Amino acid sequence: MYNVVFEYTEKAGGFAGVRIRTSYASKEEFERLSATDDTLLTVIDEGISDQEAQWLTSETREVCRVKAAIEEAFQSGEFNAKLFQVYFHNAKDAILHDRQSNYHGSCTLCFIAFLPFEEMSTASDKELLFAVVDACSDPETGQVDLEFLPLYLASAILAILTR
Repeated sequence: MYNVVFEYTEKAGGFAGVRIRTSYASKEEFERLSATDDTLLTVIDEGISDQEAQWLTSETREVCRVKAAIEEAFQSGEFNAKLFQVYFHNAKDAILHDRQSNYHGSCTLCFIAFLPFEEMSTASDKELLFAVVDACSDPETGQVDLEFLPLYLASAILAILTR
């Protein structure tokens, strides 16, 4: 197997920064199938072991995992709270797994920053949710506060659903 780890670019919207792994039969197959100009993905590493590929994908920043869950909830163009619940649960599980695998442990962080609510009243639903995630994350490490983030997201979702 020829393992390749990709990372979504800014053009991928809420998926930006999320790393994925794909395995090919050979380097030639990878080169043949990736010959198209895909600006949504960039290669992080290729021709690596399963363990290296797994480690590289586990290095996806936590904030990116949560924003991808939000992006998934807007698949139909409008926010779907039930879909978000599923995708956020999966993102949270991945974050907790990555913390254990990468020896970060399960820590409680407190990164709650001031949210400019005046500006947020004119933001789109997705922008509002992204701003909440940013406010509950460390801008340098991308770690999210898994204790407070769900509470702040629930508040923002309630505001969205009652607009």
